[in-house]
Amino acid sequence: QEITSQAKAAGQLAAVLDSQQSTPSSNGSIEAKEGPETIMLRQLRANGTNKLFLANEYLALVRRYPMKIRSVIFHIRRMCKELLEKYQLMEECVSCMSIQELEALLDRMQKYIENPDTFTFDQQKAKREKEAMSRKREEEGKRKRFEQRMMRKAKREGLPPEYYLKIGSEVPSVEMIVKLKSMPKEERLAAWKASHSQHCMNYHLEKEGCRRDRACAFLHVEARDKRRFDERDEVAG
Repeated sequence: QEITSQAKAAGQLAAVLDSQQSTPSSNGSIEAKEGPETIMLRQLRANGTNKLFLANEYLALVRRYPMKIRSVIFHIRRMCKELLEKYQLMEECVSCMSIQELEALLDRMQKYIENPDTFTFDQQKAKREKEAMSRKREEEGKRKRFEQRMMRKAKREGLPPEYYLKIGSEVPSVEMIVKLKSMPKEERLAAWKASHSQHCMNYHLEKEGCRRDRACAFLHVEARDKRRFDERDEVAG
């Protein structure tokens, strides 16, 4: 009963946020008008330790203040990691493409909690996930080993340690990405290797991006835009 009440409270949060009205202040600016709300300390403590409540509360705020879905998934995964692993839903979580899909996932876990008999542990799926995790760790180590090899090579040749790491480290610009997409495949690959060989071409040029994501041995850095500064544009020193 307590879990159900917490779930209802989480669902009501979006309605509370949407019901807040904006009224003009004395200086002409717009201010949000929030009505008083009383929350019992016992309920506050219970909600603070309920992962699904916090996740639903977070999604309600995201609806009001939108952000990239990748960032939303990152935070949901952090908040509900134990539940996602327990109910074998981690893969579905990271594959979500919208807030609606994440909300449906949270509802699904809520039903499993309220009705444990509805969940069946899939041994084959667990085996596949374990194998996939092993491959991912191996892929994530490739970039580090590549950097170590390049630094050793530079040292043997009496060059600065980061010499080879800077070759092909130039971050592609937005204009360059547009230009490359219009090129034939062979010309595109040659142009990419000439200046951006350390960067993941699929990440920038493929519609679905790089499927390897963090496991990719190449760099994943947003394209440079003259209109903004991004600290991630500074690569390899």
